[in-house]
Amino acid sequence: MTDEALIEQLEAQRSLMVAVATGGPRIQDVNDEYRERRSRIQQALNERRLEDSNPYHDLWRWYGKWSSGDLPTYNSRRLHVAELYDDLINRVRSGSLQVGSDLFDQPTGWSRVDRGVEKFRRVLETATSEEDFQGVGLLCREVLISLAQAVYVPELHPTSDGVEPSETDAKRMLEAYWRVN
Repeated sequence: MTDEALIEQLEAQRSLMVAVATGGPRIQDVNDEYRERRSRIQQALNERRLEDSNPYHDLWRWYGKWSSGDLPTYNSRRLHVAELYDDLINRVRSGSLQVGSDLFDQPTGWSRVDRGVEKFRRVLETATSEEDFQGVGLLCREVLISLAQAVYVPELHPTSDGVEPSETDAKRMLEAYWRVN
């Protein structure tokens, strides 16, 4: 699917969600359409290594969200749906190539590390200011700390200076790990 076609699908999905939540068509009449389109969208996003920002697998789940009282007005529902899709549409519009998309193709198996890597990738893709890039640096630091905590075992990895590393001393933990392995 081309980027233009994907954007059309995302916009159609967004419009359908707003329509059913603001007195438009009945869910039972359009839910199959929504689910089929969602499947096509998911496949296209996976090809681009983009995460689907819409957590509602069908319109009944979307109904559950707005009818719970979380989104009591038509305007609040429109805003919620816009927040779900605006950033994603902009990311597709700006091009499918992701920064670092060829790095870390497979998960490490350490969930905290994998979540951190995915988070800093997303932030890096949209970073535009000095502060944004500093935030990426902080996220990378946290990933290194998580990695060090995952691999370091004090009994197996003595430090070179004999100092027990603190919980956030990634340098000392990784250095000790690499010396042994």
